[in-house]
Amino acid sequence: MSAQHRRGARREQQVASILQTTRTKYRPRYVRAPDVVPIRFADGTVVVPESKTRKHLPKWLVAAIGQARAYVDGCVPVVVLSELRGEPLAVVPLADFAMLVGLREPRDGAQLLLLGAPNGK
Repeated sequence: MSAQHRRGARREQQVASILQTTRTKYRPRYVRAPDVVPIRFADGTVVVPESKTRKHLPKWLVAAIGQARAYVDGCVPVVVLSELRGEPLAVVPLADFAMLVGLREPRDGAQLLLLGAPNGK
């Protein structure tokens, strides 16, 4: 196994751990299979995570996450991306996603009242 494959396998294991599922360990060559066992929620929704690792993410994407995170202490940053006439995609840090879908406990201070929000002052 090459260093690149080992690195990808470690990331898939990390994804599985954060999302409380398991990594798909054996995938025959040229057979399509998810990186981790899909997650089924009580309402029947199935989430299929796909893990991609690159040496560097685009700087503008990392900066956009940082920009969203800086607006409100303890917030969950979400970057919405889209192509012209394309479907919008949400990019969320994985640990925050796991918290949003109830797989992890909220962090202390994550429940904030926003000024200008309907229940805010």
